[in-house]
Amino acid sequence: MLKFTEEQLKRQDFVDNEIYDLMIRLISTKKKIKWNIEMIADVRDPLFHDRLSEAQVELLKTFVVRDPFESPVILGIASIVEAVFTLSKNSYPVHMSQLIEYFSYHAGKYFDWKTKKAKYNATRMYSNYATDLGLLAKSGDSVYLTPGEFSFTLRLQLQKSLKMIGQ
Repeated sequence: MLKFTEEQLKRQDFVDNEIYDLMIRLISTKKKIKWNIEMIADVRDPLFHDRLSEAQVELLKTFVVRDPFESPVILGIASIVEAVFTLSKNSYPVHMSQLIEYFSYHAGKYFDWKTKKAKYNATRMYSNYATDLGLLAKSGDSVYLTPGEFSFTLRLQLQKSLKMIGQ
């Protein structure tokens, strides 16, 4: 049987309660809907079956920090996080339209991503990766830094500097 951490259990309870509340709002009835964990699991489980585990997320974040130049995807994730960090110094939350324009410069792809669609798709892809890793959060057209992102960015910048000088 799987063992869950206290944080995982709290998150699971939160999701279960949100699903239950949503069901009550969607099924407008005067009689009370009985709490049915199997029914809630039938709704919840398909939503999260393709998500990364916490261990996988931590492993990937460590990999990004350890060698941000390893691949174009790793560098793209690192760059999107740094771009949001930089833009957040001027306005917070960062609006997606600002991030799309700035990210093409920051990633060094301004001449490769010539069309608005290319810039949009690349920004969306890398910001989704960073969101999946818990480095960024998105709501509507706004992008937010997560609490762990600040230390991640500092470690990332330090590691990039060391790589650049050959350490």
